[in-house]
Amino acid sequence: LEEGGIEGIFSAYLSFGSSKAYEGDGLMTKIRACSALISLALDPACKIEMKSSGIIEKFNSILQKDEKIPHELRSLIERLLILTSDEEGGDWLLEFKDRASEDETVVCILAHLRMITNKDDDHHVDTSSLMQNSLRAIRKFSSSRAVQESACKVLACLYSSNQRQTGAEQSYIDVLEAAEVSLREHQNCHTVVAAASSVISNMCTTCMTPADEETSQILSDMLYRAIMEVVNAMELCIDDITAAEQSSGALWALCNAKPSLVVSIGTINPGKSNTINVLIDAMKKFPSSIELHRNAIGVMHSFFNLSENIIKDERSIACVVNVSSVL
Repeated sequence: LEEGGIEGIFSAYLSFGSSKAYEGDGLMTKIRACSALISLALDPACKIEMKSSGIIEKFNSILQKDEKIPHELRSLIERLLILTSDEEGGDWLLEFKDRASEDETVVCILAHLRMITNKDDDHHVDTSSLMQNSLRAIRKFSSSRAVQESACKVLACLYSSNQRQTGAEQSYIDVLEAAEVSLREHQNCHTVVAAASSVISNMCTTCMTPADEETSQILSDMLYRAIMEVVNAMELCIDDITAAEQSSGALWALCNAKPSLVVSIGTINPGKSNTINVLIDAMKKFPSSIELHRNAIGVMHSFFNLSENIIKDERSIACVVNVSSVL
């Protein structure tokens, strides 16, 4: 794209002569070119460029004049024409919820992400539909790092202070479940860990307060599992400062959202890899990160302040000593 852009992709489509257009490499090149254009068509800016450059008009002409186009290629061209037609409006992410490929889904989500972060008034975004489709994408492409990262970034934006979402408890459960899927399936990927942690942090900060302490058992269990997944992922991505900062922020937000869960911090992964020790290791790893230290100290303050008689635990006393050495 950087070298030839959309015009370059279309040139690749035309690169094989008519005698070998639909044989072997010729057919595969055309299929790949169409697939690339379909993915790019999900980005409003690319869609406009395709139409203004005349590429869509040329594909219309090709489809009408060439009766020898193989069925698979014809289907791709028809799909491209539908996506770029003036009648294709509304929430165009919905059209892909069942049939979208991984690449199409990533491009579509990133296009929406750009719109909500840039506050693009030219394109109305139905945030409710966008949230549901982002959750669906996370479930459908659980093994795709690109989908998980981009979808989590969308969810994090939707739950930021600028895009605050309100909803029933079930919506919080759905979002937490999606973030946990990302953390569990991609524990070693620091970009996914950072994005998924920011979802948890933003949702807890903007939508859940200690006043919401009376939550259902299902949500309480989900919050507990969120702590566990964040800690596990944080330990595996301990060498990345962004992942450490975001995951520690998620832990602090979880502590503030439901104080009664704070005591569980000392029991998750008991022993060498317990939550407090993971936080201390991160503090030692990045001594100059103000955000990380603020988050970690906030978690530990909540832990020792709200846990009855916790100081009697030998492990807790050791934690106090370790924290003192870090500070």
